[in-house]
Amino acid sequence: MSSYLSEVLENRQPAALTGDNQYLSWKQVAEGVLLFEPHHPAEHHVILSAGVHGNETAPVEILCRHVDALLAGEMALNVRLLVILGNLAAMRQNQRFIDVDLNRLFSEKHLDYDVGEDTRRAVLLEQCTGDFYTGTVLSARFHLDLHTAIRGSHYLRFGVLPVLNDTTVRSGFFDRLLGMGLEALVVNPVPGGTFSYFTANVHGAQSCTLELGKARPFGTNDLTQFQAADEGVADLICGRNDLSSPRPPAKIYRVSQELKKYSENFYFPEIGDDVKNFTRFPQGTVIARDGDVEYRVEHAFEWLIFPNANVRNGLRAGIMLEETELDAFTRR
Repeated sequence: MSSYLSEVLENRQPAALTGDNQYLSWKQVAEGVLLFEPHHPAEHHVILSAGVHGNETAPVEILCRHVDALLAGEMALNVRLLVILGNLAAMRQNQRFIDVDLNRLFSEKHLDYDVGEDTRRAVLLEQCTGDFYTGTVLSARFHLDLHTAIRGSHYLRFGVLPVLNDTTVRSGFFDRLLGMGLEALVVNPVPGGTFSYFTANVHGAQSCTLELGKARPFGTNDLTQFQAADEGVADLICGRNDLSSPRPPAKIYRVSQELKKYSENFYFPEIGDDVKNFTRFPQGTVIARDGDVEYRVEHAFEWLIFPNANVRNGLRAGIMLEETELDAFTRR
Protein backbone atom coordinates (compact mmCIF):
# COMPACT_ATOMS: atom_id res chain seq x y z
CA MET A 1 0.00 0.00 0.00
CA SER A 2 1.11 3.56 -0.71
CA SER A 3 3.04 5.22 2.12
CA TYR A 4 0.87 8.32 1.88
CA LEU A 5 -2.32 6.26 1.88
CA SER A 6 -1.20 4.29 4.93
CA GLU A 7 -0.50 7.53 6.76
CA VAL A 8 -3.95 8.87 5.90
CA LEU A 9 -5.88 5.71 6.76
CA GLU A 10 -4.05 5.32 10.07
CA ASN A 11 -4.67 9.00 10.84
CA ARG A 12 -0.99 9.56 11.60
CA GLN A 13 0.48 13.02 11.96
CA PRO A 14 2.58 13.69 8.83
CA ALA A 15 6.33 14.00 9.34
CA ALA A 16 6.28 17.30 7.43
CA LEU A 17 3.68 19.69 6.08
CA THR A 18 5.89 21.16 3.33
CA GLY A 19 8.83 20.03 1.25
CA ASP A 20 10.60 20.16 -2.09
CA ASN A 21 12.77 18.14 -4.43
CA GLN A 22 14.38 18.55 -7.84
CA TYR A 23 11.00 18.72 -9.59
CA LEU A 24 8.63 20.54 -7.26
CA SER A 25 7.65 22.08 -3.98
CA TRP A 26 4.65 20.84 -2.03
CA LYS A 27 2.57 21.62 1.02
CA GLN A 28 -0.41 20.21 2.85
CA VAL A 29 -3.13 22.84 2.60
CA ALA A 30 -5.62 20.74 4.59
CA GLU A 31 -5.81 17.18 5.84
CA GLY A 32 -5.90 14.96 2.76
CA VAL A 33 -5.27 17.91 0.41
CA LEU A 34 -1.79 18.41 -1.08
CA LEU A 35 -0.64 21.22 -3.37
CA PHE A 36 2.24 20.44 -5.77
CA GLU A 37 3.91 23.21 -7.77
CA PRO A 38 6.73 22.76 -10.29
CA HIS A 39 9.81 24.96 -10.06
CA HIS A 40 8.91 26.54 -13.42
CA PRO A 41 5.71 28.37 -14.46
CA ALA A 42 2.86 25.95 -15.18
CA GLU A 43 0.41 26.33 -18.05
CA HIS A 44 -2.31 24.08 -16.58
CA HIS A 45 -3.94 23.90 -13.15
CA VAL A 46 -5.19 20.39 -12.40
CA ILE A 47 -7.24 18.93 -9.57
CA LEU A 48 -7.15 15.15 -9.12
CA SER A 49 -9.58 13.88 -6.50
CA ALA A 50 -10.57 10.45 -5.22
CA GLY A 51 -12.28 9.02 -2.17
CA VAL A 52 -15.24 11.42 -2.29
CA HIS A 53 -17.05 8.16 -1.53
CA GLY A 54 -14.96 6.52 1.16
CA ASN A 55 -15.41 2.91 0.06
CA GLU A 56 -14.41 3.52 -3.58
CA THR A 57 -10.85 2.44 -3.15
CA ALA A 58 -9.21 1.62 -6.51
CA PRO A 59 -8.90 5.27 -7.62
CA VAL A 60 -7.54 6.22 -4.19
CA GLU A 61 -4.85 3.57 -4.50
CA ILE A 62 -3.96 4.73 -8.02
CA LEU A 63 -3.77 8.40 -7.03
CA CYS A 64 -1.79 7.78 -3.85
CA ARG A 65 0.88 5.82 -5.74
CA HIS A 66 1.48 8.95 -7.81
CA VAL A 67 1.58 11.05 -4.64
CA ASP A 68 4.32 8.78 -3.29
CA ALA A 69 6.32 9.23 -6.50
CA LEU A 70 5.88 13.01 -6.46
CA LEU A 71 6.93 13.32 -2.82
CA ALA A 72 9.97 11.11 -3.41
CA GLY A 73 11.15 13.10 -6.41
CA GLU A 74 10.64 10.10 -8.69
CA MET A 75 8.13 11.80 -10.98
CA ALA A 76 8.41 14.99 -13.00
CA LEU A 77 5.71 17.63 -12.54
CA ASN A 78 4.73 19.97 -15.35
CA VAL A 79 1.35 21.22 -14.12
CA ARG A 80 0.23 22.95 -10.98
CA LEU A 81 -1.54 20.16 -9.12
CA LEU A 82 -3.98 19.82 -6.23
CA VAL A 83 -4.52 16.26 -4.97
CA ILE A 84 -7.64 15.75 -2.88
CA LEU A 85 -8.70 12.70 -0.88
CA GLY A 86 -12.36 13.49 -0.40
CA ASN A 87 -14.06 11.86 2.56
CA LEU A 88 -11.30 10.88 4.99
CA ALA A 89 -13.62 9.83 7.81
CA ALA A 90 -15.56 7.52 5.50
CA MET A 91 -12.35 6.11 3.99
CA ARG A 92 -11.10 5.17 7.46
CA GLN A 93 -14.35 3.33 8.17
CA ASN A 94 -14.66 1.79 4.69
CA GLN A 95 -18.05 3.48 4.28
CA ARG A 96 -19.52 5.39 1.37
CA PHE A 97 -20.20 8.38 3.66
CA ILE A 98 -20.80 9.13 7.34
CA ASP A 99 -24.16 10.93 7.45
CA VAL A 100 -24.82 12.40 3.99
CA ASP A 101 -23.43 11.53 0.55
CA LEU A 102 -20.56 13.99 0.08
CA ASN A 103 -21.00 13.94 -3.70
CA ARG A 104 -24.45 15.51 -3.27
CA LEU A 105 -23.22 18.39 -1.07
CA PHE A 106 -21.24 20.65 -3.42
CA SER A 107 -22.46 23.91 -4.93
CA GLU A 108 -23.65 24.79 -1.41
CA LYS A 109 -26.09 21.86 -1.31
CA HIS A 110 -24.59 21.22 2.14
CA LEU A 111 -26.71 24.13 3.38
CA ASP A 112 -29.75 21.86 3.03
CA TYR A 113 -28.49 19.56 5.79
CA ASP A 114 -27.55 19.69 9.45
CA VAL A 115 -23.86 20.35 10.09
CA GLY A 116 -21.89 17.12 10.31
CA GLU A 117 -18.72 15.35 9.20
CA ASP A 118 -19.68 15.26 5.52
CA THR A 119 -21.06 18.80 5.29
CA ARG A 120 -17.96 20.26 6.96
CA ARG A 121 -15.78 18.39 4.49
CA ALA A 122 -17.79 19.75 1.55
CA VAL A 123 -17.30 23.32 2.81
CA LEU A 124 -13.55 22.75 3.21
CA LEU A 125 -13.12 21.22 -0.26
CA GLU A 126 -15.07 24.05 -1.89
CA GLN A 127 -12.74 26.51 -0.18
CA CYS A 128 -9.59 24.60 -1.19
CA THR A 129 -10.81 24.42 -4.78
CA GLY A 130 -11.60 28.13 -4.93
CA ASP A 131 -8.21 29.03 -3.48
CA PHE A 132 -6.45 26.79 -5.98
CA TYR A 133 -8.15 28.25 -9.07
CA THR A 134 -8.01 31.90 -7.95
CA GLY A 135 -6.04 34.01 -10.42
CA THR A 136 -5.80 31.27 -13.07
CA VAL A 137 -7.09 31.31 -16.65
CA LEU A 138 -10.40 29.47 -17.11
CA SER A 139 -9.21 27.52 -20.12
CA ALA A 140 -6.28 26.15 -18.08
CA ARG A 141 -8.43 24.63 -15.31
CA PHE A 142 -8.99 20.87 -15.21
CA HIS A 143 -10.53 18.43 -12.73
CA LEU A 144 -10.78 14.65 -12.74
CA ASP A 145 -12.84 13.16 -9.89
CA LEU A 146 -12.07 9.43 -9.64
CA HIS A 147 -14.75 7.01 -8.45
CA THR A 148 -15.95 3.42 -8.64
CA ALA A 149 -19.56 2.29 -9.04
CA ILE A 150 -21.75 0.63 -6.41
CA ARG A 151 -22.91 -2.08 -8.82
CA GLY A 152 -21.41 -3.88 -11.78
CA SER A 153 -21.38 -2.30 -15.21
CA HIS A 154 -21.40 -3.35 -18.85
CA TYR A 155 -18.53 -0.85 -19.16
CA LEU A 156 -15.79 -1.25 -16.57
CA ARG A 157 -14.42 2.26 -17.18
CA PHE A 158 -16.65 5.21 -18.04
CA GLY A 159 -16.91 8.95 -17.49
CA VAL A 160 -19.67 11.44 -16.68
CA LEU A 161 -19.11 14.96 -17.99
CA PRO A 162 -21.07 17.96 -16.72
CA VAL A 163 -21.76 20.00 -19.86
CA LEU A 164 -23.39 23.27 -18.85
CA ASN A 165 -26.22 24.85 -20.83
CA ASP A 166 -25.27 24.56 -24.51
CA THR A 167 -21.52 24.90 -24.00
CA THR A 168 -19.16 22.38 -25.47
CA VAL A 169 -16.09 20.50 -24.31
CA ARG A 170 -12.65 21.01 -25.82
CA SER A 171 -11.83 18.19 -28.19
CA GLY A 172 -8.44 17.68 -26.55
CA PHE A 173 -10.12 16.98 -23.22
CA PHE A 174 -12.31 14.32 -24.82
CA ASP A 175 -9.25 12.84 -26.50
CA ARG A 176 -7.41 12.67 -23.19
CA LEU A 177 -10.36 10.97 -21.47
CA LEU A 178 -10.79 8.40 -24.21
CA GLY A 179 -7.05 7.80 -24.16
CA MET A 180 -7.43 6.75 -20.51
CA GLY A 181 -9.20 3.59 -21.63
CA LEU A 182 -12.77 4.74 -21.06
CA GLU A 183 -15.33 2.56 -22.81
CA ALA A 184 -18.20 5.04 -22.53
CA LEU A 185 -18.78 8.74 -21.85
CA VAL A 186 -22.00 10.23 -20.49
CA VAL A 187 -22.71 13.89 -21.27
CA ASN A 188 -24.82 15.33 -18.44
CA PRO A 189 -26.32 18.84 -18.70
CA VAL A 190 -28.38 18.47 -15.50
CA PRO A 191 -27.27 20.60 -12.50
CA GLY A 192 -26.36 18.70 -9.37
CA GLY A 193 -24.36 18.58 -6.16
CA THR A 194 -21.41 16.57 -7.46
CA PHE A 195 -17.81 17.69 -7.12
CA SER A 196 -17.22 17.70 -10.89
CA TYR A 197 -20.36 19.78 -11.53
CA PHE A 198 -19.18 22.26 -8.89
CA THR A 199 -15.76 22.76 -10.49
CA ALA A 200 -17.29 23.05 -13.95
CA ASN A 201 -20.14 25.39 -13.00
CA VAL A 202 -18.50 27.60 -10.38
CA HIS A 203 -14.91 27.60 -11.64
CA GLY A 204 -15.27 26.90 -15.37
CA ALA A 205 -13.00 23.86 -15.26
CA GLN A 206 -12.98 21.08 -17.82
CA SER A 207 -14.25 18.43 -15.41
CA CYS A 208 -15.18 14.77 -15.49
CA THR A 209 -16.23 12.09 -13.02
CA LEU A 210 -14.39 8.88 -13.90
CA GLU A 211 -15.90 5.55 -12.82
CA LEU A 212 -13.25 2.84 -12.58
CA GLY A 213 -14.62 -0.59 -11.70
CA LYS A 214 -16.65 -1.54 -8.63
CA ALA A 215 -16.28 -0.57 -4.97
CA ARG A 216 -14.02 -3.02 -3.09
CA PRO A 217 -12.02 -2.91 0.18
CA PHE A 218 -8.53 -1.43 0.17
CA GLY A 219 -5.91 -3.91 -0.99
CA THR A 220 -8.30 -6.15 -2.96
CA ASN A 221 -8.35 -4.23 -6.26
CA ASP A 222 -6.85 -5.54 -9.49
CA LEU A 223 -5.29 -2.27 -10.61
CA THR A 224 -4.07 -3.81 -13.88
CA GLN A 225 -7.67 -3.35 -15.11
CA PHE A 226 -7.08 0.39 -14.98
CA GLN A 227 -3.60 0.62 -16.47
CA ALA A 228 -4.66 3.05 -19.21
CA ALA A 229 -6.35 5.32 -16.65
CA ASP A 230 -3.31 5.09 -14.38
CA GLU A 231 -1.02 6.05 -17.27
CA GLY A 232 -3.41 8.84 -18.26
CA VAL A 233 -3.22 10.32 -14.76
CA ALA A 234 0.58 10.14 -14.95
CA ASP A 235 0.55 11.84 -18.37
CA LEU A 236 -1.61 14.64 -16.99
CA ILE A 237 0.73 15.15 -14.03
CA CYS A 238 3.85 15.09 -16.18
CA GLY A 239 2.33 17.33 -18.84
CA ARG A 240 2.57 14.81 -21.65
CA ASN A 241 0.17 15.98 -24.33
CA ASP A 242 0.60 13.62 -27.26
CA LEU A 243 -3.03 13.28 -28.33
CA SER A 244 -2.23 12.43 -31.92
CA SER A 245 -3.19 8.76 -31.66
CA PRO A 246 -6.63 7.86 -33.01
CA ARG A 247 -9.43 7.95 -30.47
CA PRO A 248 -10.23 4.45 -29.20
CA PRO A 249 -13.82 3.38 -29.83
CA ALA A 250 -16.22 4.41 -27.08
CA LYS A 251 -19.97 4.74 -26.72
CA ILE A 252 -21.27 8.27 -26.18
CA TYR A 253 -24.49 8.89 -24.27
CA ARG A 254 -26.44 11.90 -23.10
CA VAL A 255 -28.88 12.12 -20.19
CA SER A 256 -32.47 11.69 -21.38
CA GLN A 257 -34.14 11.84 -17.96
CA GLU A 258 -33.32 11.77 -14.26
CA LEU A 259 -35.22 9.54 -11.86
CA LYS A 260 -35.90 11.71 -8.84
CA LYS A 261 -37.03 10.17 -5.56
CA TYR A 262 -39.87 12.17 -4.02
CA SER A 263 -40.96 9.83 -1.24
CA GLU A 264 -40.31 6.52 0.50
CA ASN A 265 -42.73 4.97 -1.99
CA PHE A 266 -40.08 5.11 -4.73
CA TYR A 267 -39.12 1.71 -6.11
CA PHE A 268 -37.83 -0.08 -9.20
CA PRO A 269 -40.45 -2.67 -10.27
CA GLU A 270 -38.09 -4.98 -12.13
CA ILE A 271 -34.55 -3.84 -11.32
CA GLY A 272 -32.68 -5.92 -8.77
CA ASP A 273 -29.20 -5.55 -7.33
CA ASP A 274 -27.80 -7.70 -10.15
CA VAL A 275 -28.86 -5.27 -12.90
CA LYS A 276 -25.72 -3.64 -14.25
CA ASN A 277 -25.09 -0.02 -15.16
CA PHE A 278 -25.78 0.57 -18.89
CA THR A 279 -28.49 -2.10 -19.06
CA ARG A 280 -30.71 -1.29 -22.07
CA PHE A 281 -34.51 -1.06 -21.90
CA PRO A 282 -37.02 -0.68 -24.78
CA GLN A 283 -39.54 2.13 -25.18
CA GLY A 284 -42.49 1.96 -22.82
CA THR A 285 -40.73 0.00 -20.08
CA VAL A 286 -41.68 1.20 -16.60
CA ILE A 287 -38.35 1.82 -14.89
CA ALA A 288 -39.50 3.27 -11.56
CA ARG A 289 -42.57 4.37 -9.64
CA ASP A 290 -43.00 6.85 -6.81
CA GLY A 291 -46.63 7.15 -5.74
CA ASP A 292 -48.48 8.67 -8.69
CA VAL A 293 -45.20 9.39 -10.52
CA GLU A 294 -44.16 6.85 -13.13
CA TYR A 295 -40.89 6.80 -15.07
CA ARG A 296 -41.01 5.12 -18.49
CA VAL A 297 -38.50 4.73 -21.29
CA GLU A 298 -39.35 7.52 -23.73
CA HIS A 299 -37.07 6.72 -26.69
CA ALA A 300 -36.69 3.58 -28.76
CA PHE A 301 -34.07 2.42 -26.27
CA GLU A 302 -32.61 3.95 -23.13
CA TRP A 303 -29.81 2.84 -20.84
CA LEU A 304 -29.92 2.97 -17.03
CA ILE A 305 -27.04 4.01 -14.76
CA PHE A 306 -26.71 4.55 -11.00
CA PRO A 307 -30.06 3.06 -9.89
CA ASN A 308 -30.31 3.44 -6.11
CA ALA A 309 -33.72 3.50 -4.42
CA ASN A 310 -32.08 4.05 -1.02
CA VAL A 311 -31.06 7.67 -1.59
CA ARG A 312 -32.69 10.42 0.45
CA ASN A 313 -35.94 11.94 -0.69
CA GLY A 314 -35.37 14.75 -3.16
CA LEU A 315 -32.23 13.22 -4.63
CA ARG A 316 -31.54 11.52 -7.94
CA ALA A 317 -32.21 7.77 -7.76
CA GLY A 318 -31.00 6.92 -11.25
CA ILE A 319 -30.26 8.29 -14.72
CA MET A 320 -31.65 7.24 -18.10
CA LEU A 321 -29.49 7.71 -21.20
CA GLU A 322 -29.81 7.84 -24.96
CA GLU A 323 -27.02 7.31 -27.48
CA THR A 324 -25.53 10.36 -29.19
CA GLU A 325 -22.48 11.45 -31.18
CA LEU A 326 -19.25 12.81 -29.77
CA ASP A 327 -18.86 15.65 -32.25
CA ALA A 328 -22.08 17.28 -31.03
CA PHE A 329 -20.30 18.39 -27.86
CA THR A 330 -16.74 19.17 -28.90
CA ARG A 331 -14.83 22.17 -30.10
CA ARG A 332 -11.23 22.50 -31.09
